[in-house]
Amino acid sequence: MDSEFWMLVLCALLLLAFGLLSFLRLDSDLTLLWAAWMGQRPAEQALIGMVVWVTGASSGIGEELAFQLSKLGVSLVLSARRTQELERVKRRCLENGNMKEKDILVLPLDLADTSSHDTATKAVLREFGRIDILVNNAGESNYCFAVDANLDVFKVLMEVNYLGTVSLTKCVLPHMMERKQGKIVIMNSLAGIQPSPLCCGYIASKHALRGFANALRTELLDHPGITLSTICPGPVHSNIYKNYLTREAIKDNSVGDHDKRPSK
Repeated sequence: MDSEFWMLVLCALLLLAFGLLSFLRLDSDLTLLWAAWMGQRPAEQALIGMVVWVTGASSGIGEELAFQLSKLGVSLVLSARRTQELERVKRRCLENGNMKEKDILVLPLDLADTSSHDTATKAVLREFGRIDILVNNAGESNYCFAVDANLDVFKVLMEVNYLGTVSLTKCVLPHMMERKQGKIVIMNSLAGIQPSPLCCGYIASKHALRGFANALRTELLDHPGITLSTICPGPVHSNIYKNYLTREAIKDNSVGDHDKRPSK
């Protein structure tokens, strides 16, 4: 009787341990924390020597991503509309001590000006010879009730968040196909999955972008060397997010500066 009882207890403990380990493995935050604690992070070695193009790099997620990448031996292309802020981010990256001037290209870019995207892509290829990773991070935001928003607001959000990202991706993709390798990252948003009030135009643009990414991924099945990842972060502590919770932001029927927007 005692042996059966302890056998059941042992089985229960094993199941509990298995469940806990599975949870820790599936939770990405805990996985990264564990890897950092152990002194290494997944795939860091694979990034050494890669050319990474980050849009929306003048602040927020884009700036922090550039800063973290600067520690890993990559060559960086920093794009946004505000050249002065890009230069500031460049200086911050250089202060890491792991990069030289030649490793960072400041390339001003307006996502809404799709006619400039091909020229920008060629500039990167002239500078570094290739593009290994494109991080589509830039985007616009707006917070107001749909009934109060001008139609122009919806147009701008689609032009930047959706069409701008599609355009730049289309410019870079042929180069990756020719090399038979490359990574495309689309910084979407939880809003691209779960709707919420006060940002109908923004959410619509993010749903469109998610649909584009999912469809493009099927077209890339014949190109196994090219991967496409969509990241949908939740709220990020920032002025944009804090403004979202204020009456002033709701009354402001305009589109936010997509270079100032830290999260997607």
